[in-house]
Amino acid sequence: MDQEGNGQVVAVAHGQHALTDPVAALAAWRAVRGESPGALFTRIWASTVSLEPLSGHVVAGMLRARAEIAGLDGTRTTAHSLRAGHATAAALAGVPLDRITA
Repeated sequence: MDQEGNGQVVAVAHGQHALTDPVAALAAWRAVRGESPGALFTRIWASTVSLEPLSGHVVAGMLRARAEIAGLDGTRTTAHSLRAGHATAAALAGVPLDRITA
């Protein structure tokens, strides 16, 4: 979590399938959002992309909706679920604990 708003550079690996490749999805979003400084994930009002960052409530709602579309219980899907899953996958891949918690 970036509570101070400093930002962070992170690596994003290519996915195994073109339709779910996070690198391609990020490139497509950046083409729409533009290269202005600020939050990477921002609000869209009607068809206008704002530079205002998404709130935690918006992200939580999006996660719940996508979980339900995937046939999962959306009430049990949270941002913490994603962080915990990421940390578990990183640990299983041998990433040092100090890098996982950074």
